[in-house]
Amino acid sequence: MIQLVKTKISALSFLNQESFNELTKLTEITKIVIDEKSKECSPPYNECLEAIRKINQIDSLEKNQTSFESIKSKLLQILTELLELLNQIDETPSIDVLLHGQKIVNFDNDLKFELLLVEQNNINYFKSRPRKFLEQEHERLYSHIWIYKVVDNIKLGFNSDSDLPQIIRVQITDVFEKIVQKHFEVS
Repeated sequence: MIQLVKTKISALSFLNQESFNELTKLTEITKIVIDEKSKECSPPYNECLEAIRKINQIDSLEKNQTSFESIKSKLLQILTELLELLNQIDETPSIDVLLHGQKIVNFDNDLKFELLLVEQNNINYFKSRPRKFLEQEHERLYSHIWIYKVVDNIKLGFNSDSDLPQIIRVQITDVFEKIVQKHFEVS
């Protein structure tokens, strides 16, 4: 997942203020992904926290055209160093790859990234709501959905207590269908 985020950041180029908005969204997604990674394995926990601290410092910089490439470069450097560390620590396939196969892991990573992007695109909605779990900074999109996966039978649904606005539900469903088609349907 960290590699996927790194790839998305690498693809960004400065066009206008919207470029900074995209970089800001990707910065927030980067912090979430690194935080989740720190919970998976104990050896790099401190390194993950240090990476998040460095990203927070970068995130606080004033954003202008000249700093866009600088911010992007620093983010990529942090991710590269973290990936190198993680690869040194564990070169064996992840338990997810062993249990589900690379195809499902790639699907999961793409879906998680796209859902994080939907959340960031609607961040004001989620931040205005109470969190459902103590470890959350604010309410999260994942508190509203369920995903069922058995082999190639993959379904998405909304929790019965979800009160997400229809426009966000449509965004989630569209992203889900796009990712399923990308990974499982033959064209």
